[in-house]
Amino acid sequence: MIKAELDTDWTLLDEKKIAAVHQYDCIVDGFTVWKTEFSDSKDEHGKFNRWISWGPFADLVELLEHIHLMDNKIAVEYYNGIFVGFYDGEVRIGTRVRHFSDHPWIKRDIYRRCKEYEERRKGEPR
Repeated sequence: MIKAELDTDWTLLDEKKIAAVHQYDCIVDGFTVWKTEFSDSKDEHGKFNRWISWGPFADLVELLEHIHLMDNKIAVEYYNGIFVGFYDGEVRIGTRVRHFSDHPWIKRDIYRRCKEYEERRKGEPR
């Protein structure tokens, strides 16, 4: 049995290694490395819990949520040419991304967003 709470590789979380986030609607051409199930219930914190567990990609998903880039059918592009894609509860790894819309929006201000998130976290009471 695979443990659902695995640590994310820190290189996936380093915003200096992220080139861009390709937003909805796209899919990574590659291999499915993680699948999760849909849930229409709330988690223990009262947050709507659409997908049950992202496994070893949970920290990356959390980072993308905090910088307001997490969505279904997106891809994270790294400077080394690797793409990590989220598509209907699957995590896909590959070297290409396919866009389904005519005008794909690509966010390249990851570093700025991460710094703003860090500043917001510093201001939160502990």
